[in-house]
Amino acid sequence: MVEYDYIQNFRNTLNRCLATIKRLERLSQEACIEELCKVLVVKLGASLSSFAGWSEKVIKSKTFDEVYTSLEPYCFDYGEKHELGRAFTEFLQENFGGNISDYSTPSILTKYVFNVLDLNGIESVFDPCCGIGGSLAEAYCQKSGKIKLYGNDISRTMVNTTKLALMIYGYDEDTFTCEDFAKKANEVPVAGYDCIVAHIPTRRQVLSEIGANWERPTYDYREIEEIFIEKILTRLNPDGIAAIIVPSGLMEKRAKRNFRQIMLNKSEILNITRFDEVAYSGHSSKNSFQVIFLKNSGRNSHFRQCSATLLKGGLAESEIKDAVSQVSAFVYSNQLPLESASCKVFSFSNVENWNITLLFLRDGIGKKYPTVTLKEILTLRRNKAVTKPDKEYKVLRVRRRGMGVDVKRIEYGRAFAEKMFVVHPNDLVVSSFEADMGGVGFAAKELDGALVTKDFYLYEIDKKRVDLNYLMMVLTSDPVLEQLQAMNKRTYVLSRLSMSDFLSVVIPLPELAEQKAMAKELQKYINKAQKAEEELEEGRKDFNMNLFGRE
Repeated sequence: MVEYDYIQNFRNTLNRCLATIKRLERLSQEACIEELCKVLVVKLGASLSSFAGWSEKVIKSKTFDEVYTSLEPYCFDYGEKHELGRAFTEFLQENFGGNISDYSTPSILTKYVFNVLDLNGIESVFDPCCGIGGSLAEAYCQKSGKIKLYGNDISRTMVNTTKLALMIYGYDEDTFTCEDFAKKANEVPVAGYDCIVAHIPTRRQVLSEIGANWERPTYDYREIEEIFIEKILTRLNPDGIAAIIVPSGLMEKRAKRNFRQIMLNKSEILNITRFDEVAYSGHSSKNSFQVIFLKNSGRNSHFRQCSATLLKGGLAESEIKDAVSQVSAFVYSNQLPLESASCKVFSFSNVENWNITLLFLRDGIGKKYPTVTLKEILTLRRNKAVTKPDKEYKVLRVRRRGMGVDVKRIEYGRAFAEKMFVVHPNDLVVSSFEADMGGVGFAAKELDGALVTKDFYLYEIDKKRVDLNYLMMVLTSDPVLEQLQAMNKRTYVLSRLSMSDFLSVVIPLPELAEQKAMAKELQKYINKAQKAEEELEEGRKDFNMNLFGRE
């Protein structure tokens, strides 16, 4: 209890010191933390001259006196240094900048990485984008200090902060550099590392740092992720292990095929773990991340099986530990993980778009009935309309949540500035913008000859294999909408879902007679719900009429 209170008091003191600097100096949050770090360097007995850009002369005198006095009770020799180091790291994570993911990897990711990695056979760990040093500190704790740490960051302040943080943990070797890790020109050969852990920075971060501190770079920022992966693999020892942390979108966007292809061609992909937002909701960053475990084997791994793991909210601690142990066994001994709630096995030779979340969504389909993709039961119908200027045409829309297809407007042919397409009875009409929100429906007979824009897909259904009512209920069900939402990465209000993505949706397909029976049974409940809604609406009208004299 005494040690716990000591650690808590240390964190409270750091926060009070930060508030003191803000009050005295009126600096930005980052500048206040930098001033506090300088005082801590002096407190540790280290030489400020070894921290490039920091010197005793630039420490504000009134800041130094008051903050140093507050820190006087802490000698950094009390009890377990690792605990003081963790307290300092948590303090930085809470306070460093408006977007902490610019400087620190969420702790759940670093803990997962080093619980998976067997550091017993690893003598060196390198982090090319070390930020505040959270990943290196975790490795140091896992090895109880018996490991060589190497760090690099594009920002000199971050390098100094990492070095200071690790000194508090008890690591005082100067093995940290400040360089643009992705820079192609003037590369200096370096020794290989047994393990590399890297949270690849966003283009915004790199542009911000380069623009402020560096000359114009020699590489295209569109290639930043590819360059990082190539350089990481060249700095790994043969059979070395890398754990790369990236935003999930980087692994699933079509535009990033080269990034994924480099990993396939130049390394063995051992595991990809996806962390959903809710897995680390306490962190200020709201992105989903994937951790990619690579082995620098130099062998092509197109046909090697890979473990894919999804960690999300609601998993019990035992389930997370089970996933960690399964992934660890796979990474180091090629033991295929057992099927469980949190760990599945997929062959990466068959993965489309590397959408790990989509794999998990589809994995639960087909346990009872055979499955098909929509491509197997739908045929695209794209009959271009030949319109007459003086003739009126119905233009259709599709309502969300499976509410059907109806007429949006009636226009003369001369009003059409784009190609239009003719609708036939019983065509499946799909909104490319709203399919993942239930924007699908069948065209009724009275809509024969109506038109839609290019933003709608029209399909003829194979009626010998699928019942129309059954298909409509399936397409508006949660498991199908979740697949569509996983493929449609909405970065703004309207984000088009491609036709190929829609046709790749997997659905269960019982025999035709069973489809009809299932749809008929569900329709009973739908009718009851509709009747209840109508009765509720009538009740509201009566209530309003009695109370207000109006509906």
